Amino acid sequence: MGQGSDRPCENAGQTWIAGPIDTRKPRCLSRKKKDQEERIIEVLHQEIREREGGHSMSLADNACIPCRGGIPPLAPPKIQELLGQLEAGWILNNNGHLEKLYSFQNFADALAFLNRVGNVAEIEGHHPDLYLAWGKCKVEIWTHKIQGLTESDFFLAAKADRAYALPPLNS
Repeated sequence: MGQGSDRPCENAGQTWIAGPIDTRKPRCLSRKKKDQEERIIEVLHQEIREREGGHSMSLADNACIPCRGGIPPLAPPKIQELLGQLEAGWILNNNGHLEKLYSFQNFADALAFLNRVGNVAEIEGHHPDLYLAWGKCKVEIWTHKIQGLTESDFFLAAKADRAYALPPLNS
């Protein structure tokens, strides 16, 4: 983030988000836009619950469980089972990490997605590696403490897909 990103916004009721490269004038997300996004997220969650009959939980409905280490990574058959429950596009990279590249129409939409995933990561206490470029954002997930995958990694991957399904803030 840019200079001053840890300061509160000068306008009451606004929250900092990562701004453009020119950090002399960071952007704020207005309270109205933030409320709008929260309503969109809740509506999306409700639609998903209705589509799934209100009974079936998707991976994204699970909370990430903090790993304290000392447990083995998931076995390959379990990894393949959980990978099959994620949206298309998720792969196991050469390091055995979950990875997906998301595409966008512009830089601003990619940045908004990165911020959404970052917010989810903070709430869940589970932090992916995020790579931002014009029109794309790559998400890479694994559990650092065990240098492998846990179920929580798949929960976070599903939450990233849910964030991607939301409409851009500028629409």
